[in-house]
Amino acid sequence: YVLLRGINDRPEHADERAAFLAPFRASVNLIPYNGIRGGEGFEPPTRAETERFQGRLRSAGRHAVVRETKGRRIAAACGQLATNP
Repeated sequence: YVLLRGINDRPEHADERAAFLAPFRASVNLIPYNGIRGGEGFEPPTRAETERFQGRLRSAGRHAVVRETKGRRIAAACGQLATNP
């Protein structure tokens, strides 16, 4: 689940995801957005916002793991390579 700051990273969004996943035995990978040049104004949530989202899912009984971003400094993180010619 890619987290976009101010778009889908709020407590109510976590509650909606938890409700949606209630019938399933599933783990949620939380992926903070990796910014790109010309990224349409999207931003990643802060670490605290990401942890709050994860905590909310866990409180609802969902298994949630935050994927650590690697390669952002050199624009090689998940989703960034496709935008570089």
